[in-house]
Amino acid sequence: MRLLLIGDFHSKVPQKLKNKIKKEDFDYVLCVGDLAGNDKLRDLLFKNWEKIKKGNKFSDLIGKRRYDSLNKKTLLSIREPIKFLSNLGKKVILIYGNWDPLETRKGEPSGIKKLIKEKKNIILVHNRKIKIGSYYVLAFSGYRFPIEKKLEKTRNYTLKQIRKINKKWDNRLKKLFKNMENKNLILLTHDPPRNTKFDLVDDKRSPLYKKHIGDEYIRKYILKYKPKYHVFGHMHEHKGKGKLGKTTIINPGTAYKGEAAIFDLSNNKIKWL
Repeated sequence: MRLLLIGDFHSKVPQKLKNKIKKEDFDYVLCVGDLAGNDKLRDLLFKNWEKIKKGNKFSDLIGKRRYDSLNKKTLLSIREPIKFLSNLGKKVILIYGNWDPLETRKGEPSGIKKLIKEKKNIILVHNRKIKIGSYYVLAFSGYRFPIEKKLEKTRNYTLKQIRKINKKWDNRLKKLFKNMENKNLILLTHDPPRNTKFDLVDDKRSPLYKKHIGDEYIRKYILKYKPKYHVFGHMHEHKGKGKLGKTTIINPGTAYKGEAAIFDLSNNKIKWL
């Protein structure tokens, strides 16, 4: 069984990547999210980071009208990646990342869900197990900013709020792995696990430059349950394959840069596109 591993489109699907993928044979697609993107919004976020840390609302800093306009553009930016995934003609297991339009008041992903309504081959997954061949994909959607006690002031959470958020995240992963011991598991998340070569920020523009920003709970459950593979994205600077305990961990690269990977489960080999 061959898998196309892809994600971090940030609204762009380079034609060269489309051409490469057309030449490949694969059975399923695992997408790590971040279909949406907005370079202007990201640059403004980095520029105002210190003020946000001090308690200022981002929308107040850049103006609510501008904030709403940029968010609308971010929502519309998912159209091209959705069209591309739909045209692949294979079943796509899709999770959403930190840039994707997240939740409505009803608790459903907004924007993406509406666009894939008629796309029968795309499955948007929040927290569910999906069987493909002899493997179970544990698809875990979403993004939890690395909230720890030492980072408490980063997002102005109280310690009580931090504990509540972390407990909810922990319970989601615990539920996902329940009764899955000794199975052929592929964990699919947006974030990398904490403290590996894959979660170190190399972008000098980022206020988190040279910090490890992976998820400690994802790391915890990888080490506890030992899934065979973990596929993730988020970190644009760290395409590659490595190990965490007994688990092979894979970042397929950044789609908007023309990167993806074909993973052959029969021989554990990866072809980097």
